[in-house]
Amino acid sequence: MSKRNRGLTLIDLAIVVLVVAVLAVVVAPQFVSSAPDDRKREAEIQLSTVRSLLQAYRVDHQHAWPLVDGGPSLEDALAGKTTAGGVVDAAGRCQPYLEVFPQNPYSGSARVRIIDHARPTVDDVTPGNAGGWLYHPATGGFWLDRSPGVGW
Repeated sequence: MSKRNRGLTLIDLAIVVLVVAVLAVVVAPQFVSSAPDDRKREAEIQLSTVRSLLQAYRVDHQHAWPLVDGGPSLEDALAGKTTAGGVVDAAGRCQPYLEVFPQNPYSGSARVRIIDHARPTVDDVTPGNAGGWLYHPATGGFWLDRSPGVGW
């Protein structure tokens, strides 16, 4: 018997291509569809974190929410040292709650818009869903600036 070196036949190559195509059809949708779920999950985590930090701020500041009208921005109030009265001051006794204010995972914006009613409405949302967050200083309510909002 003589050994013949033979390469891949056309049928072998077709089988390999078929197997790769089947794998691509089965696996690719899982990666494509996970991106929106990841952003939603991240938004929910960010909301939960900031809401918890707002509660901690309230405990440290005599049961007061960060008041941003005429005072520091919410971002500064949570990321800077503050006095018991809520004034941002490097010598304040209350430690920063955040190093950096989180970005909205959908828009990439960390900007906080103040709303004047207890629950956000579609009219509060920045056009084109380009905003960061919504905050109601009287109640400490904090929401995603997006329509439909996560956690409304």
